[in-house]
Amino acid sequence: SRRVGREPGGYQGIIDSVEDGSLAGYDILKNPNLTRLFNAIKFSGRTNNNLGIGLFNAVARSEKAKLRNRISGRDSIITTEALTNYNVFVLDQALKNRSYITLTNTNVLREGDAPDANVTGIDLALYDKKNKYGLLLKPRYSKIYDSAGGFDGFKNYLEVGKVSGKFQYSISNDLKSAQYDPNDLGFLLSPNEFSTTARLGYNVYQANRSFLNQQYTFTATQS
Repeated sequence: SRRVGREPGGYQGIIDSVEDGSLAGYDILKNPNLTRLFNAIKFSGRTNNNLGIGLFNAVARSEKAKLRNRISGRDSIITTEALTNYNVFVLDQALKNRSYITLTNTNVLREGDAPDANVTGIDLALYDKKNKYGLLLKPRYSKIYDSAGGFDGFKNYLEVGKVSGKFQYSISNDLKSAQYDPNDLGFLLSPNEFSTTARLGYNVYQANRSFLNQQYTFTATQS
């Protein structure tokens, strides 16, 4: 929902160019602030073997701004958003002891020289039979295709620890390369990060006169 049907990427640029003088002498006749869709479909379900399957596809039409030169009276057409095909594919296999493994792929294809993008990720969660210890592993790989040849990047999140009982602890690491970019369909504030976090926690689940429950946590992060 952040990307499909969004404001055209060049919408604000048209307004700024007229206001700052780089397109002086032009009037904006048309500049759509929403990207209209040809279609958007979603399919999801789960098999008898606990395999979840999800598919999403949307095709967003090309949007164009129309400007008129005040002197010549001629109109100019500028593309603010290319014709775009958005795809999401998910396989999610539920395992024993609430463990699971998930494969997600997002793909964005644009008309002409506009950049294309593909991002693939795996989510793995493993827990022991007593649900006492757990491991999370979340590698990602992104590839951007553009006229300059494109670039790729990667991300990984790893966490291990004790996940139940009054006393819990974990250590985690979050790694993002400088050119990791999932933002054509996903969301990332900033890449190029390496951080490690240690966490100790003590939980009281029984209610008393003052509290329904209690949680005390100490966290240390190096980034």
